[in-house]
Amino acid sequence: MPAPPRGVVLSQGASRSADPASRRAFLRDRAPVEGLRLSRVEGGVTVLSDEDVAATDWLPGTVAAIYGSRDTEEIARAEHAAAAHALHPGRVFAQLPLTRFDLEASREGGEARVRGDGRGGLDLSPLRKFWTRWFDRGPWPVEDLYYGLVGRFVGRVLVEDPGAFAALRGRASSTSRTTRRASSRSSSRSSRRR
Repeated sequence: MPAPPRGVVLSQGASRSADPASRRAFLRDRAPVEGLRLSRVEGGVTVLSDEDVAATDWLPGTVAAIYGSRDTEEIARAEHAAAAHALHPGRVFAQLPLTRFDLEASREGGEARVRGDGRGGLDLSPLRKFWTRWFDRGPWPVEDLYYGLVGRFVGRVLVEDPGAFAALRGRASSTSRTTRRASSRSSSRSSRRR
């Protein structure tokens, strides 16, 4: 994703009155800044208007560079979850890959409204799917205990650098498969020599 344009000043909401260091941290460094958001909160509901998104995107591409989308509802969802986790809304879902968010979104007039628990909940299904594929077998005896302990003692999994994590995805598994194949070839050669 391209870096947000430097020197952009958001035209609406709390960002307009934020100090330059806070705006720079939010826009350039993608760091969370409390209160710096396009949306507003009304009784626990995140509300964002199409008009505020358009006003902020006066330099086309600015909003997409900051939030990863220009869609009002997607931005409202991201800001709702980001506020609950104190994370940047442009990275919140990538930083929480094992969190399931059951957020309810609706449109009223030119506004998106998002409600629900922005903290979400730990979702171990991607973990189960990975390990099932990795070991190439069905359920195993200690599996329930393992996932029970993870569910009990792990509150959330936070990926500090989603870009670096994405770049590594698949590398370890392909390296390990190559190592396993080489290992099995060498063990079959040794057994033939005997």
